[in-house]
Amino acid sequence: MSPLSNPRSWEASRELSRRLKEGQLGDGDKRQLALMSPLAISPTSAFSSGSRKSHLPSVCIDSAADLRRRGKLSDGDWAIVCGRILECALAVRNPVRHGDPIAVRISIGWTGTATDDVTSIGFEAVSAHLDGETGKLSSIAYGRSKTNWSTKGGGRTDGTAVLAPEQWRRMSDGPHTLFVTLDTSVRIAEELTGPALEHRQQVVVAAPVQVVTPDVSTVSLLVDSKLREDVRRSVAPWPAPAFGTLCLRTPEGQQPPVELGFDVYVRQGGKEAVVGSFATENRFPVFWRLLVVPDGFRPGAVDVILRPSNRAAASSFATRSIWGEEVVFAGVELTAPTWPTPTIPEAK
Repeated sequence: MSPLSNPRSWEASRELSRRLKEGQLGDGDKRQLALMSPLAISPTSAFSSGSRKSHLPSVCIDSAADLRRRGKLSDGDWAIVCGRILECALAVRNPVRHGDPIAVRISIGWTGTATDDVTSIGFEAVSAHLDGETGKLSSIAYGRSKTNWSTKGGGRTDGTAVLAPEQWRRMSDGPHTLFVTLDTSVRIAEELTGPALEHRQQVVVAAPVQVVTPDVSTVSLLVDSKLREDVRRSVAPWPAPAFGTLCLRTPEGQQPPVELGFDVYVRQGGKEAVVGSFATENRFPVFWRLLVVPDGFRPGAVDVILRPSNRAAASSFATRSIWGEEVVFAGVELTAPTWPTPTIPEAK
């Protein structure tokens, strides 16, 4: 039987917390509690939630914080305690088509929190490696804090790891492993701001990656004549020179009828070029913009062509199906930038 499926475990934890508050525990007892390993959570327990598999009773964290504040818990022991508080995991959007971005989701949580103090955890993803190849990682960082009254969090948990073409040429199809290094932090404090007990360490999380050949589609394409005009309206050009030379935007208060994943092309005088891409997740409204006039083009009328893109959709962790037809807007105005063009100062 899991300790947390046994009511006696909870009764013991509450009794120990009472004794700690009333000063009935000695430093030896506190140290034993502080260095106690987290308890396993039964999948059928009422305290089981999400991927959480263990629990560290608050009395253990309270005991560690008390000893640390009084200089009676070493740096090494405090690092052990904080390492047990923090739970991090990595998930990958599988399969990954050879050459596409690798969409990732990093989760962070705690096995337990202090009783009265504010418990805060956070991470920033700093590097990614697919087996031995170092990928370019998008910005991923998140933090959470828990008080007696609320739990708050903010940041970004989803992102991508991208390999250069020459790196993909060295990568075979089949199973691989993605490793992401996180700079993590644990903070215990009486208030959200002010003095705190802190610990920072690097944590490496890993997840399997199944690489498939470039001709394998990893998203399904949806086409429905009843939705065609709604899709068109949800990505219509928006004349807003202050925001960019070309803008696509979902009208305010609306959202796309299905998920979208497009490469954006412009065509002028027989010349065509891809100028960007975008994808939606959870049918979030589109706002895409081009900041410059592409090389070989001039301000004036262009055709804007949106072509369904497996690669664009692969960048969104949860997007598994997209609109499957081209969307074309003819005679869209490509404007000159309304802001000064940056210049590089001459060497002196």
